Amino acid sequence: IEVKKMFSSFENNSVRKKVRHDLGKTLQRKIKMIKKQSNVLVLDTETTGDFSCPLIYDFGYIIKDKNFNEIVRRNWLVKEIWETEFFMKSAFYYSKKGMYEEMVKNGEVEVLPLEEIISIWVKDMQKYKVKTVSAYNLAFDDRAITKTIKVCASKMLDKVQKTLESRNLLCIWNLACDSFMQSQEYKDFCNANEYTTECGNYKTSAEIAKRFIINSTDYIESHTALNDCVDEFEILQYICEHCQGKMTYGLQFSPWRKVGKVTQG
Repeated sequence: IEVKKMFSSFENNSVRKKVRHDLGKTLQRKIKMIKKQSNVLVLDTETTGDFSCPLIYDFGYIIKDKNFNEIVRRNWLVKEIWETEFFMKSAFYYSKKGMYEEMVKNGEVEVLPLEEIISIWVKDMQKYKVKTVSAYNLAFDDRAITKTIKVCASKMLDKVQKTLESRNLLCIWNLACDSFMQSQEYKDFCNANEYTTECGNYKTSAEIAKRFIINSTDYIESHTALNDCVDEFEILQYICEHCQGKMTYGLQFSPWRKVGKVTQG
């Protein structure tokens, strides 16, 4: 299946221009985009609780068409979690609560019960003929969605599962680790800026991916659902414009292992 260039060029002039050539030599696991693929939805969640039982308080997504023109973007705070201080106190980004309160006050985000949020989400996927559902760490977001539905809107679980089963699931993190993060240029960028872990692995977060793409070490990830969706679509756009080959669908776990241990030079 031929690759289709699915995005227009970035507006940011600092975006790297030479990676296509580099990846032609270093790509180990190739990527394919389905030429006639329909609309794509990228989602993100911000959660409370621990990694094993995350509960969503901030849910957002963006849908783009097959040429990656934006169709719709949505963002809500989950009423059952947001308005329960017991849950919110365990949020990793609890310090942002005041910012969210201002957003609600200014009408920038709406607080809705989870059942209403899920209903709109499912209807949007049907209305806009979404064929691919994606996130940077899709396995985590999938777990967070399932856990939150079980706690707050259990009768919606079967509907959501059936809706997702009929669509392609795409992990952008895995895609990045399969593509440009294999390049020596990416590894040199990480080495030069100490983007490595204590265990000797290259960092592969969405924040580091975007820093590489825009060639800037100043960028800080928002860690709010809708803004993170914007970043994740930019990463997906970069991969579609610069990489060719085959794509792996489905939930993926620990894709950072594919990038390998730190090397110098």
